[in-house]
Amino acid sequence: MIERETIVAAARGWLGTPYHHQASVKGVGCDCLGLIRGLWRELCGPEPEKMPP
Repeated sequence: MIERETIVAAARGWLGTPYHHQASVKGVGCDCLGLIRGLWRELCGPEPEKMPP
C-alpha cells in the first residue's frame, strides 16, 4: 500500500504542468485523466491496459 503522503508529494510534483488535452507527461502537459495516469505510472509502474485512441 502506498502512503498517503507519498501520493500527495507525487501529485504536487505535477504543479505547473500545463493543460494539454489527452496528454499525461509531467512538466510537458496533461489533462485531468492524464494527471491520474501519470501518477499511476510514477507510483505503480506501467498502466494495466493500453488507453484507446
